[in-house]
Amino acid sequence: MAAEPAPVPGPRAPGPAGWPLLGVLPRLRRDPLAFLTGAAARYGDAVTLRLGPRRVVLINRPEWIHRILHETEGRYGKAAFYDKLVPVLGYGLVTSEGAFWRRQRRLVQPAFQRARLAELCTGVAEVIEARVRAWGALAGRGAALEVSRESTALTLEIALRAFFGAGIGDEEFRALRGAVAQLQAALNRRLWSLTDLGTRLPTPANRRFRASCAVLDDIVYRLIRAGRAGGASRGVLLGLLLEARDEESGAGMEDRELRDEVLTLLLAGHETSANVLAWAWYRLARHPDWARRVALEARAVLGSRAPEFDDLPRLTTARMVLEETMRLYPPAWFLARTAREDDSLDGLRLRAGTTVLISPYVTHRHPRYWESPEEFRPERFAPEAVRARPRYAYFPFGGGPRRCVGEAFAMMEMQLALALSARRLRMATAPGVRPVPRAYVTLRPSEEIRLHPAPRDD
Repeated sequence: MAAEPAPVPGPRAPGPAGWPLLGVLPRLRRDPLAFLTGAAARYGDAVTLRLGPRRVVLINRPEWIHRILHETEGRYGKAAFYDKLVPVLGYGLVTSEGAFWRRQRRLVQPAFQRARLAELCTGVAEVIEARVRAWGALAGRGAALEVSRESTALTLEIALRAFFGAGIGDEEFRALRGAVAQLQAALNRRLWSLTDLGTRLPTPANRRFRASCAVLDDIVYRLIRAGRAGGASRGVLLGLLLEARDEESGAGMEDRELRDEVLTLLLAGHETSANVLAWAWYRLARHPDWARRVALEARAVLGSRAPEFDDLPRLTTARMVLEETMRLYPPAWFLARTAREDDSLDGLRLRAGTTVLISPYVTHRHPRYWESPEEFRPERFAPEAVRARPRYAYFPFGGGPRRCVGEAFAMMEMQLALALSARRLRMATAPGVRPVPRAYVTLRPSEEIRLHPAPRDD
């Protein structure tokens, strides 16, 4: 039974009390997911949270989320949190805004059009098939698969091949992989800091951070220079970005702009896809009936041949599993915006300067739209069920003009990964594996997910 709609909040949203100086920050840092879902359950669809000197409003009603993300371009800007990502990502699509962001979006968007994705599909499938064969060899030895680690290696290899083709060698791949792991760990540590003072000290962690940034810059700038000299492989994303020209000015991107967009797409894209795949394989191991449905569909659609881009619309079961996985474990578990001018949401007053927090993790569990929200039910994403829900009851890729530019690429690689692995293998959970989500920059498993692969014989 769906819950009754919450009463429309008054001029100021209610919220929990906090410490005199820190507000609710200690409770939020301890367990962000439990704290935010509990606050929404207790106080309703708008909750005032005091985080140190700032007041933040958590918004959890799809109609309001739609307005903030989709209908009010220019009225809400990116929140200060995203500045924490600038030392790594620079001013790519995640961290930039305004006229510069709009120009960059126009330049990047064509690289992810359908025709471009179709060109990349074969290479993506080849990387996945090689990885699945390696997992099959593990099955013969009875060894466990460390799924989080493997999915991260898989999506990073896919991303590097998509961006650079044959332009990156094994040694650079290993250097990139190590630098990426260091930087992701550092960004996760910086997520909850109130100031950036600690990042300026000459600590070993900060030296490792700067060294990893230097590794990424050296490799990416080398590839950009090679691409400008005609060395970019045809059809790879770097080549497409090098060729991109602004329709208004006719200008392309400078090297620094290219570097920022490449690293934004590379780092943000591969980690989010890796987390979703790790959770999806875990859920399929816990729900063998759905795993079997994915396998039967893959065999019916593909047989034993390599997949093509036009096969994706027929891999509907794999897509439903992924969508339900992203409902339970949205990799980008929060979005933050700052109101640039006064606004009102059905009587709720938001003053200019107010930070608005929107959490897919919280909204994807809203009892008004999701029955038994903690249960894994891919049938929620059958077409008729999707049509019955408000648009922003589900938004794992964000929404509005800033919706993730790489969404179609991510769905392509994840659908293929589920289908091609299920076609050959079934997974069983190792004893004692009970991961729960942990809120870092993205939503990660609390522990390594260890699964036992075996040849599929059904």
